Amino acid sequence: MRIPVKNIVKYHWTSSDCPMKAIVFDMNTGKKFCVDPTAGWVKNHMKVVDQKNATVSLQTSQPGQGNLCLSQASSGIKA
Repeated sequence: MRIPVKNIVKYHWTSSDCPMKAIVFDMNTGKKFCVDPTAGWVKNHMKVVDQKNATVSLQTSQPGQGNLCLSQASSGIKA
């Protein structure tokens, strides 16, 4: 099942307590979907969400804080 990227607000990896290593997409409806991080469409969606969130952070940041917001938005992926 592919999830429309326009509905994804953010994402994160499952916690270390979870036996399944996966990405959790947080939707604009409040729902959460656990997806396979090795799937090509998931990787693409993660990049799009990172770009979207970096753009939003830059647009809403105070003068002089743009780089900080960009680095914070881009650092959400853990290997």
